[in-house]
Formats: sequence, C-alpha cells, structure tokens
Amino acid sequence: MIWAWILALLVSGCAYIPDYDLAQKSDPICLDDTLFSIDNTLFEEGGWPTSNWWEMFEDEQLGSLILQGFACSPTLQKALARLEQSCELALQKRAKLFPEIDLNYQEQWQHFSKNGFIRAIIPNEKLVPAGDNQIDLTANFSWEIDFFGKNKNLFAAALDLSCAQAAEAAQAKMLLSVAIAQTYFTIQTLIKQREILRERVAIAQEFALLQLQREMVGIDLISTVWDAEQNLKLLQEDLITIDKDLMIAKHALNVLIGVGPDEELLELKPSANFQSVFSLPYNLAIDLLARRPDVVASGWRVEAAGKQIGAAKADFYPRVNLMAFAGLESLHFNNLFNLSSKMGGLEPAIYLPIFTAGRLKASLREKAAAFNEAVYDYNNLLLHAAVEVANQIISLKATKENLCKQKSVVELANKHYQLFQWRSEIGIDNELTVLQQEDKLLVQAYQLANLQQSHLLSVVNLVKALGGGYRDYE
Repeated sequence: MIWAWILALLVSGCAYIPDYDLAQKSDPICLDDTLFSIDNTLFEEGGWPTSNWWEMFEDEQLGSLILQGFACSPTLQKALARLEQSCELALQKRAKLFPEIDLNYQEQWQHFSKNGFIRAIIPNEKLVPAGDNQIDLTANFSWEIDFFGKNKNLFAAALDLSCAQAAEAAQAKMLLSVAIAQTYFTIQTLIKQREILRERVAIAQEFALLQLQREMVGIDLISTVWDAEQNLKLLQEDLITIDKDLMIAKHALNVLIGVGPDEELLELKPSANFQSVFSLPYNLAIDLLARRPDVVASGWRVEAAGKQIGAAKADFYPRVNLMAFAGLESLHFNNLFNLSSKMGGLEPAIYLPIFTAGRLKASLREKAAAFNEAVYDYNNLLLHAAVEVANQIISLKATKENLCKQKSVVELANKHYQLFQWRSEIGIDNELTVLQQEDKLLVQAYQLANLQQSHLLSVVNLVKALGGGYRDYE
C-alpha cells in the first residue's frame, strides 16, 4: 500500500508541456532572387570569407593593426573574460552530478555553570565534570542522486550558454576587426581629401592674386576679388574641418586597438584597395546559419532555454539525497584515535512537492515562455541576417557602379583641364580659366575619394554580413 501511495504521488506530480505551446525555429531564409540578380562582373561563385579577410585589401599595415587590436583591445578582452566566466559556471553545474566529500575537524570546549541545568541536578563533579572538551573528526559524504535529470539539464544548459558565449566572443572579435578596417578606410580617405583641399587652397590663393592684379589695372571689378577671397576662406575652413576629422578618426582607431590618443599608429600612408571580384558562396542561405556568430550564439541560447524546461519539469518529481558521515569523537584528544572513538551515520532523504501554491507550474511556464522568447529572437535575427546580406550585395553593386562612373567623370574633367591648358599656352584662354578647370578637376577627385571609401566600406560590410570568416565548428 505504501508503494502504491508513493506511485500515485509520482504520477500526480508529473508535468507535461505540449509541443504546440513551444515556438519553432524558422527555416533558412531564401536568397535565390538576390543571387540571381547580381552582376557576374562584380561577383563570382566561390567560398566564404576567410578568417584573415582583411588581406583582400592588400595593405599590410591594416593587417598588423587588426592583429594588434586582437591582442590589446579591452572590448575583446572583456568578451573573452565573459567566455571564461561562463565556462567556469558550467563546471560548477557539472559538479552537482557527482558526490561531495569533505573532511571536518571540530573541537568544542565548554564549562558548565554550577547553577545551570546539569550541575544543579548533579552537583557531584566526579559524575559530571565542571567542563568538557568534545573533539569531532569526520569525513562527510553528500550526493543528490539525479534520477530525473534536473542537474544534468542544468549542466547541459550552462554548457550551451558557454557555447553561446564563445560565439559572442567570436562576434566581438569580428566586429572589432570590421571597426578597425572601417576607421582605417576613413583615415585613408581623409588623408586623400586633405591633400586635394591643400591643392585647391593653393589654386584659390593664386586665383585671388590674379584677380587682384586684374582689378588693380582696371580689367575686373573689385567684387571679383571679393568673390575669390571668399572662396579661399571657405576652402581654408574646409581644410581646418578635415584636419579635425582626421585627428578624431586617428583617436578612434587608437581606442579600438587599445592605446592612448597620443600614440602614432600609422607608420605608412594607408593604401587599401579592392579591385577583385567578390566571391559569394553557393549555399548562401543554408550555410549562413553556421557562418554568422550572432546567429550561432542565438541558436545556442535556444538550446539552453530548452534544457531549462527539462530542469523545471524535474522539480515535479522526488528529489533524493544521500548523506553519510564517518569519523572519530572523544572528550580527550589522547583517546581520539582509539577504535572505541569511531562513529558514523547514514541519512537518506526523499523530498516530494505536494502543494506549492502553483509555484512549480508557474516556474515551468516561465521557462517555456523564456524558450519561446529565445526562439523568436533567433527567428528575428535570422531574418535580419538574410536582409543584411541582401542589402550589402545591392550596396556593393551600386557603389562599384558609381565608382566606375565617377572615374569616367574624373577622366573627362582631366581632359577639359588639359584642353584649357593647351588653349592658354597658345593664347586663346587666360590663366584664370586654367585655374578654374583645375579646381573642377580636383572637386571631382574629391568626390572620387568619397566613392572609393564607400566601395571599401561596402566590401567590408558584406564580409561582416557573411560572418567575417567565422565557422561554427571552430
């Protein structure tokens, strides 16, 4: 009868969550139309970006800065510290699967009051001494026997969270390398544009001087001199602004790498470029799940949330603990190690929840809701990852086309400049016209530098969207 009663309690304590209460992961997002519409002159079928993807820009200084950032960046070190913390937490959960044994030594000296309970009743000190010194030396054993898998599920969940943290550390590493490259390209562009602005300032100074000479001999009005001087001042303002932007960008690069703002990192003039055809993998939509560290991390968090449901279910079943101790006890140290001082005990315990006012069911439902949240977060992230890839493919295509057109514009502006230079040499046009055409050429060169930066950023952003060389099995 007792066993039947216990069995009835076990059955009544069971809990079950139907599958329809739990969210489902989305399938890979289709990208066939995006891949079908791309230009074969800009993309080719190939592999995924490699872990050292920055080498495609053919700038050794960029690579050395990224590697230095990996070694010194506090942001990356913080992510690695979180990974180490999660691994140690998983080991703590794992320890619950095994018995614990500890050794305890305790010595308690006590003097009894004459007016206390013991000596007041038995005042004879031969029968009851005025004091005693009890010594205990015990080895203690405790083990929560995991019949229903609670601790196993908690360990598995912690292990999944460690895997998620490892993927997030890889994500932090990838984002750091991307940020360094983006800042490096910004510095490269600002240096080019500063050189162009300096040339334009020199041209504006010469132009203003010629206008002043023409005004002095009565060829032009004083307003033309004012216009020339105004243009010169505006260009000088732009030069001051670009110097400021360049210093800020260098400071940002220093912060990313983990050094102070005064340290000079750029030993050489940046020369990054990308003239190759970008390789896109064939199974882009399917393999993207294992190539984006943020998606992989989210997937591991879904797995961990599922294990938490298993642990919550186990709370409805009996919890079995086995405790035991063995050791020595004596009132005198010289008798402690005698065989007659031995003692021991065994304490099995079974705990079964009967009435918890709905706490266990609420906990189970809370874990199920957390699982659903993790799944929806995963599905949302997967959708955004696919959209990001599609957007960056379109962006790279557009920036490459604009860059090609702007190169043609610069070539035409250069032809105009050479034509007016020749016309000036044979006396058809004056020097002012030549300076104006040269300034127009530099304006287009300035815009070309902007588009070259946009093209480089589009390449690195597509690398980022494809996971930056990450592979889940690593």
